[in-house]
Amino acid sequence: MESIRCRLKRSVFILVDPILVNPIRANLILAILISAALIALAAPAVAQSQAQSSTTTGTLRGQVTDPSGAVVANATVAILVSGGQTHSATTNRSGGYEIGNLAPGKYTVTANAQGFAVFVQNDVGVAAGQAAQFNISLDIKVQKERVNVQEETPQVDVNPASNASAIVLSGKDLEALPDDPDELQSDLEALAGPSAGPNGGQIYIDGFTAGQLPPKESIREIRINQNPFSAEYDSLGMGRIEILTKPGTDRYRGSVFFNDTDAMWDSRNPFASNKPAFSNRYFGANVGGPINHKTSFNFDINRRQIQDNAITNAFYVDPSSFNVTHLTNALVTPNYNTTITPRLDYQFTSNSTLTVRFEERFNEHDNAGYGRSALPPPYSVAGFPNAAGYNSTGDGQNLMVTETTIVTSHLVNETRFQFTRNFTQSLGNLIPTISVSGEFTAGGNSVGNKYDTGKHFELTNISTYVHGAHTFHLGARARREGDQNASPAGFNGSFSFQGGNEPVLNVANQIVYDSGGNEQITRLTSLQQYIRNLQLLQAGFSEAQVQTLGGGPSKFSIQAGQPYISMTRYDAGPFIQDDWRVRPNFTLSLGLRYEVQTLMSDHRDWAPRIGFAWAPGSAKNGRQKTVIRGGFGMFYNRTGFGPYENAMLNNGVRQLEYTVFNPAFYPNIPSLSTLNAGQNTTNIVDPKLKAYRSLQSAIGVERQLPWNTTVAVTYTNLRGNHLSQNVPINSPYPGTYNYLLGAPAPPTACFRMVTRPVTYTRPNPAAS
Repeated sequence: MESIRCRLKRSVFILVDPILVNPIRANLILAILISAALIALAAPAVAQSQAQSSTTTGTLRGQVTDPSGAVVANATVAILVSGGQTHSATTNRSGGYEIGNLAPGKYTVTANAQGFAVFVQNDVGVAAGQAAQFNISLDIKVQKERVNVQEETPQVDVNPASNASAIVLSGKDLEALPDDPDELQSDLEALAGPSAGPNGGQIYIDGFTAGQLPPKESIREIRINQNPFSAEYDSLGMGRIEILTKPGTDRYRGSVFFNDTDAMWDSRNPFASNKPAFSNRYFGANVGGPINHKTSFNFDINRRQIQDNAITNAFYVDPSSFNVTHLTNALVTPNYNTTITPRLDYQFTSNSTLTVRFEERFNEHDNAGYGRSALPPPYSVAGFPNAAGYNSTGDGQNLMVTETTIVTSHLVNETRFQFTRNFTQSLGNLIPTISVSGEFTAGGNSVGNKYDTGKHFELTNISTYVHGAHTFHLGARARREGDQNASPAGFNGSFSFQGGNEPVLNVANQIVYDSGGNEQITRLTSLQQYIRNLQLLQAGFSEAQVQTLGGGPSKFSIQAGQPYISMTRYDAGPFIQDDWRVRPNFTLSLGLRYEVQTLMSDHRDWAPRIGFAWAPGSAKNGRQKTVIRGGFGMFYNRTGFGPYENAMLNNGVRQLEYTVFNPAFYPNIPSLSTLNAGQNTTNIVDPKLKAYRSLQSAIGVERQLPWNTTVAVTYTNLRGNHLSQNVPINSPYPGTYNYLLGAPAPPTACFRMVTRPVTYTRPNPAAS
């Protein structure tokens, strides 16, 4: 899969449709381009590296932030040297700066930005042949109750995390986003754009892979599409959304909000005959501040009340007059969600901080199951109550703990732990379902009492070490996923009316024969077949006689056995990454990641990563105008519980499906011991199943244009291996299946089995 993607920052966004290119030729062209760029730079890079190893100068680099921890772009960092001269640099949009060619010694560092107080620090040491890390925190400058905020100017550089397609949202940019959580997530996914890979992009909350999108009031910053080929992440950075929440502050601050959407001013839905109440109310509050000189807090609570609608499009048959009515009713389906989120920040020492954030969620959904062809209340069919709807409830907890320690001026270590629990419950019933194909469904909802409990544990440790021109990132992430599920779907039984060729009846409900003594046949729709069933039952015929006269159900099916399943999965991913500033205008990123998980026997998932950024020509005023950026990486998708749980439940023993064609016991369900399970499908997982692997590469050009505009043209290529699929490997022998009538094979029939190295299906051995 290839695509060319163009983006004009702030002013214009261009997306060119994918072009069809031979994958082998495309990969060859891309490999030649990357190789040529690296070869052209190899000789001067080595010479420059050797020259730097013998130099007696050093480098000072770091990041400039505000009191809340948000980065400050376009800040001026200056160093006063002997003779009254200064060396200065301007921070990029990630707040980073770098000043080189400094003689070893102690310096006075100043920093200044619009709206902030001037920062001054004496005796900042710089060693020969090393890059000293010196981060700066600016205080807010208050003058005449007015704060001037300067708009960020987009620029390009060779920092691995400063690709032009990256977006950093904070301040007024964040305020412009929607307040509604669903709309906010949709807008963020639209800003991220289409991500390479089958699962799209990922959302990280404070560095964690699990959790719910927090309300906008508690978000400090959002980063999108940064550092696509970093080994720290298990997926491509294009489409990755990183959300950072607000910490506590040195002053008490709070806010209250209320958003209301009501259908009072809306027109009626043209597909519904009535106009029920509709509203979407979202309200909450946020407060934060200090507890003592080392501790601060932030507390957020919000609630959503959505009065949504379910629209029915079905045909109702009056059980006494047999008149047919077309129903287009809309029914209110309330949905309630409440979230409580406290956060605590504690500073152990000047170099060590602890952050604890907790989420408590409650949700409720009423009248689920209605809509489409399900008959709304109070309509019901003869002999069965209207029980298609059901209520769902759930709750969840999410604990996130982060500890950050600045070990030395060159080494920072961060440890993150997360525990997430999600519980959902649906209170259904085991009343049989009546399905008239294409017309309506009634009776029970086939859900039963369903519940699911998922538990997620995640532990991550990452160290960042700066040594000369190298910035190393190394660490590992380990996760445990647990699932406990009980789903008695289909355990209530279902009668299906599908229509077909049935005998013609006279006014006395007798079969009509032609002059040759043959039955006259007519084609009945599913609704006509159901109406004939009602008429014959009302006339006193038994169900066996009704079937003979062509009015009974076409099929009855029911699932029975064990509905409960429990499963656990572990996965881990250690990594190492080196961002090497080979030259001031050339950065090379080399990384390696290893992915491993249980449930499958494949444990050789190595994921190498490589990326480069080159700014040809000399920089003007410390800024580059053009950057050529490219990279390549292998990425693996974790395999979920679905195939394995399906194989455990449908193994020919735990759960069996009973199917009876043209049943003569409507509307009563007989004992399952009197039914024949027939040939149940057995699902198994191929022991050779491997994790899906994608080989992704990209190359592009970023250009700084006038009028605060940046343009980026990027070519991406994706090739996937080991895609899993469900394959029916059964090849029936001739005569074992009646294709004209759609009838199953006799119990004595055999099936041919073909083994494929994918997820596949086979028949029940006991029935073969």
